[in-house]
Amino acid sequence: MHVMKQALLILAMIYSCNSIAQKPTLLFVIESGVEDEKEIVAVPFVMYTKGKYEIPPTCEIGAIGTRAINECNKAKKIIKPLVQKGQLLYLVENGKQSGTARIIKTVEFGLSDWLSFSGALETKPLAKILTNNPALGLKTPKEITKASPTLKTRKDSEGNILSDELFEKIDIDGDGIAEFIYRCNDFEGQFYEIYSFKNNAWKKVYSGGYQGV
Repeated sequence: MHVMKQALLILAMIYSCNSIAQKPTLLFVIESGVEDEKEIVAVPFVMYTKGKYEIPPTCEIGAIGTRAINECNKAKKIIKPLVQKGQLLYLVENGKQSGTARIIKTVEFGLSDWLSFSGALETKPLAKILTNNPALGLKTPKEITKASPTLKTRKDSEGNILSDELFEKIDIDGDGIAEFIYRCNDFEGQFYEIYSFKNNAWKKVYSGGYQGV
């Protein structure tokens, strides 16, 4: 009987570890609420899972196509449980974890045609980026002597140069080297690009997470 209990305990621990490992890593930025501008909302802008960077799934308002419905179901299954009331998000500043913020309710953040499941916070955190992954920002990344990524010059329809700013440096994939996250200004909004240092060169691994203004 004692051996049986030990075996069940080990299986439970393995299941628990696997469940944690299967959760995707989300990175969030702070935005004002849509209906209540005083609301402080943590909005996911990138999802890292199984070694891949993806745009977090959203729900397209009024969509009836199979692809859009599947995308919304994916958002409900993957994103929504991670932004429930009581869940903790971890603050990351200059690549290091600097505290926590608690979600007080789930909100639907978005523009006129799409919604992203997000978490409303009680107070505005003193960090630009938050994550659901408690392991991010615990270790100091290696210093890279090679120059930072070279971004292509972008222009608007009138030929004006659009600005891109280095937003944060975080070791997202856990290889000990921080990824460079850029916030790229666009027409009435911004999106994000992420560069990773692999094989002695910088490579763009993500572009997306558009937020309107």
